[in-house]
Amino acid sequence: MEIARQSTAVLIAEDVNVNTFQQLWLLENGILTSKELKSGAESESVYTPVAVNVRSDDFELLVVPERIQVLAKNAAPQEFFERVFVKTVEALPALKSTAFGFNFTFVIKGGDDLAAKVKSIFIPQENPLAAAFTDDNARSGIYLSKDIFGARLRLDVKPIKPAGKDGLRLAFNTHWDISTIDGLKQSLALYDQAEQETQMIADLLITALEGKE
Repeated sequence: MEIARQSTAVLIAEDVNVNTFQQLWLLENGILTSKELKSGAESESVYTPVAVNVRSDDFELLVVPERIQVLAKNAAPQEFFERVFVKTVEALPALKSTAFGFNFTFVIKGGDDLAAKVKSIFIPQENPLAAAFTDDNARSGIYLSKDIFGARLRLDVKPIKPAGKDGLRLAFNTHWDISTIDGLKQSLALYDQAEQETQMIADLLITALEGKE
């Protein structure tokens, strides 16, 4: 069973001036370093008045009028998230932020029997819906949510078919309503806790699936 994961942080704001996010401005305000801007995938970066997508080997920064989003490709991105978002908000005092959150995505690639294992967990025989999904092509997932660390944690588990084989995508989202830089900093400081909680939940499902070998 193969497992891949990614972490994304998203700041929701009103009328982000996308055109501001040029290379020189990002450098001068300490949001990104020269090394980060010049790493491997930099040639794929896009700067337009309606969307900026800065791509590197370690991250992707996406800026559109309604949000600023950072995808971290490597582990331990909390300090990077903090620098990018806090420096951005400090450089744009008129920016009206409304929400902030972390997204944690786990992709599980399994064998030919993964769909049956998932079904036995999410739709056991005592589930009244089980009788309606007995075909070999039936697939299952689940949606769960709860309050956590002052945020709403949402988990959406969906079947996928990476490389033609059955798999699962676990999409975790934490959402805080914020309006100040202090609220942003408080949310950013909870990254490690949110990551540990989502990893623990993902491990529960992974362990259950492995136990059905």
